Amino acid sequence: MPSPLPASLPADLQARLAAAGVRDTTDLPAALDRDPALRAAWMSFLAEYQDEIVQAALLAFLSAPDFDALQTLAGQAPFILEEGFSETVNEVIAQAEEAEETDFAESVRLRLAGLRQIKAGMALSPLAQALMAFVQAPDDAAASAVFAAQRQLLLPQEAQRSLEDHIRSNDPTAQDHLAGRRRLLHRLRQGEP
Repeated sequence: MPSPLPASLPADLQARLAAAGVRDTTDLPAALDRDPALRAAWMSFLAEYQDEIVQAALLAFLSAPDFDALQTLAGQAPFILEEGFSETVNEVIAQAEEAEETDFAESVRLRLAGLRQIKAGMALSPLAQALMAFVQAPDDAAASAVFAAQRQLLLPQEAQRSLEDHIRSNDPTAQDHLAGRRRLLHRLRQGEP
């Protein structure tokens, strides 16, 4: 899910990012890979505003309404998956418990467990990676291209079972999307277009 770039970006860095075609956070990694000088400027910005960035990520983490929001946040700010961020979150939990805010402390614990689950999920099997690419493809044509590229992994019945049994969402729109991808995978596995 794209997010806007930080509003606190210096004007010269904003201009350089715009010239590189960066409109939001989804465009950023490729632009930084293409231009080492732009990467250096971006890293300098991050270093200068590190405390503010960590605070913003912590606030976003504490207000994340569900697992999908945590996944989005982890994609935007991967440093939240590092041990240092977990230590900060544990300090927040301890402070909440000291203040006898047990409900808040428990909600933060659940979010931290979600982060650990996301981190563990990053070590996905090749089949899980192929299924995620298939599910997250922007349209059926792109998903069909993923199937063609990952045919050895996605053709067996195990792929269909995994998609049906293990990939879920509570969001109604995402449920519809997954149902469509399940049908598409079934058709592609049967040799239908």
